[in-house]
Amino acid sequence: MPTNDKRSQIRAWFSADWPQMPKPPQMPKPPKEPDLPEMPLTGGGCLFRVVCCLLISVSPFGVQYLYYYGPRGVGQLPIILLHLILAILVLIVPIWTISGVIRFIRAKWKARSATRSAKRKAQKARAEYQKARAEYEAQVSAVKAEEQALYDALPSITQMKDWWEKDRKACEERFRRAKTGLDESEIIGGSVPVWTPQKSRGFKSRGNLYSVWRLNILYINEQSVLIGRCTYKWEDDLLSDESTREYFYPNIVSVDRISGNSGEIIQITMNSGQQAKFSGPDASRMDKAAQAIRRRLRETTGS
Repeated sequence: MPTNDKRSQIRAWFSADWPQMPKPPQMPKPPKEPDLPEMPLTGGGCLFRVVCCLLISVSPFGVQYLYYYGPRGVGQLPIILLHLILAILVLIVPIWTISGVIRFIRAKWKARSATRSAKRKAQKARAEYQKARAEYEAQVSAVKAEEQALYDALPSITQMKDWWEKDRKACEERFRRAKTGLDESEIIGGSVPVWTPQKSRGFKSRGNLYSVWRLNILYINEQSVLIGRCTYKWEDDLLSDESTREYFYPNIVSVDRISGNSGEIIQITMNSGQQAKFSGPDASRMDKAAQAIRRRLRETTGS
């Protein structure tokens, strides 16, 4: 890729309209099949009907035995009552049994109809899911093809990271020369740059790369400690919101290094009571910077 077109390629990399992956369809839940009704000729109802049927079957013999061989004084009235009870049982038990069987047949027919309907709905839902799944897979294939076309047209992730490393170092060098006037040989304790994404208007991101960054950098030289800050818009290679603060060793009272949840902090306290804080995530570099400041402070104050 030509270097003279690098900036426009970086802009295109951040501004590309990347397609969104579709959401997969949900598997339909199978409908609940209805429970089949219980046969009425089961349980206690069946036992009661059997007893009634046995009474009916043996009742003529029982009545005749009672009439001919029973105790004297048994007249026609008890026999008539027994016949009446048996006649009622003869009418009620078959009707009761037949009506129960009819209700059972109707309930079973409805249950089987509901089961067939549930199975048809389940088959229809599965067919719709298979269709939706096929459409989803086709959409995913289309999105992947579109992404691949964008990847082929834009710089690779490796190329972008390589450009970022070079532009980051060039930005630090440019800021040092323009805002501090320090030569590289004058920085005795090294510099501690801290880059953080600047989430503001126009902010774009992809992966771990961002279009706008905030640079906080610490310089340690023979006479002072400098803390510089600026905003770097990578797409346009522009620096903005630049500022520097310089703290001379004769005015520094103490240097503290604090470890917190947000990272490592170097706190510089001035003889006026003013405090300057510089934070960064790299504990090793922050510790070396704090030691360099303390060492130079001891050399300057002679203590």
